[in-house]
Amino acid sequence: VRARVELQQQPTLRSAVSERLGHWSSLTSAGPAELPAYSAQEAARASFRCAALGFDGAPLKDLLRALLQNFSAASQDATRAAATAAAVAQVCWACAEVRVHNRDALRLISSFASQPARSSASRAPDEDEAASRAADGMGNPVDWVRLAWSALAMGAPKGEVRALTGAFSEVDGAELLPRLTPSDARPVQQLAWHVQQ
Repeated sequence: VRARVELQQQPTLRSAVSERLGHWSSLTSAGPAELPAYSAQEAARASFRCAALGFDGAPLKDLLRALLQNFSAASQDATRAAATAAAVAQVCWACAEVRVHNRDALRLISSFASQPARSSASRAPDEDEAASRAADGMGNPVDWVRLAWSALAMGAPKGEVRALTGAFSEVDGAELLPRLTPSDARPVQQLAWHVQQ
């Protein structure tokens, strides 16, 4: 909370954050073919952290737009989509937190929500759906939490939110809690409330 207040009150700090995000945005705007995967993932982490701190300036919005375009292209290829899943979850979370680019973020979230989990016939007898999705490439349940909350916050259809929450619903809370960041606390509470309704 203190960092958020400092960011809002200190023009020099806001300017430094804007400058750094502007750098990421210029790299990302070059297009998916020009941007190394590690840079896109670093830019996604930066956007997530800045949104978590409450920064909502134009450079962040520009960066999020460029990252959404980059990851939308990557989502067409299942292998690349699985490799960028954590970054996609961070970018969509940042879009929901800052309340920008809802349509593009929801389109990207939908591509993950519609990923077919392996059928129960192809699963091992003791493997649940969450484990199946993990085996299919998006194994960190925090990524699914972030996508589900983003979908909920941006007004996605209930069925889509349900599909996203189903991807981590069988994960033991003792396994999930240590993976959550302080920024995930409120979204997890909102998701829990939504699921109980």
